[in-house]
Amino acid sequence: SIGREYDSPSKDHEEMDDEIFKRQKKTKGSTVVESAIQSVNEHLKGNRLGEAINVLKEALRIENGNYDLVYLLGVCHIFNAAYEEAISIFESMLKGKHKKNVYLLLSVCYKKSDRLQQTENRKLFVIQLDECIDKYPKYYEAYIYRGKLFLKLKEYKLALQDFDRAIGIDPKKHIAYIGKGDCLRLIERYEEARKMYTDAFNNKKNYLSLLLRRAICSM
Repeated sequence: SIGREYDSPSKDHEEMDDEIFKRQKKTKGSTVVESAIQSVNEHLKGNRLGEAINVLKEALRIENGNYDLVYLLGVCHIFNAAYEEAISIFESMLKGKHKKNVYLLLSVCYKKSDRLQQTENRKLFVIQLDECIDKYPKYYEAYIYRGKLFLKLKEYKLALQDFDRAIGIDPKKHIAYIGKGDCLRLIERYEEARKMYTDAFNNKKNYLSLLLRRAICSM
C-alpha cells in the first residue's frame, strides 16, 4: 500500500535468502553443518519449510548450539510465520556473541507478530534497537527499522531523526527518503513530503508508487 513500500515483507525475505546462500558458501569445518545448510537451501528453493526445519533440528542434535544452524532455524521460522519461535531463538542469540543483523531479524519478528500491541514489548523493541545502534552507529538498516517503529507508534519527531540519520549515512539509498516522506505527510507537511518522495524517485526505479505518493501531497 502507499507509504509502505519500504516496509515490504518480500524485501525482508529476499535479504534472508541472500544470507542463507552466503552461509552455504562460507561455512567450513563440520560436514554435518555444511550438509545441513546445503539441504536447507534446496528445501527452501522448493518451498519445503517443514523439511528445512527438520533438517536443522536434526543437525543441531549433533552440532548443539552451532551459530549458523541456530541462526538459520530462526530464519526458517520467520519464513514459516512462526514468529514466537523465531523471537525465542534470536533473543537467546543476543545473550552471546552474535552478528548485528540478529537485531533486525528480531525487528522483523516483532513487527509481524502481535507483540507490538503491548506497551512493554514496544519498549523492549526500542531498547534492543538502541543497543544495536550504540554498538553499530553507522548501521543504516538499524535506523530504518527504528524509524519504522517510531512511525508505527506515531512518534514522528523521533522517526524523522532516524530517517535523517540514515540519509546521512547513505544518501544514495531511497528507503530513508520514503520513510521521512511518510512522516512528513502524516503530520501534514505536504510540500516537504513531496520533496522527499522526489528524492526517493531519483534514487529508485519503482516509479509508480512514488508518483502516487507525490500526487497525494499535491492534492
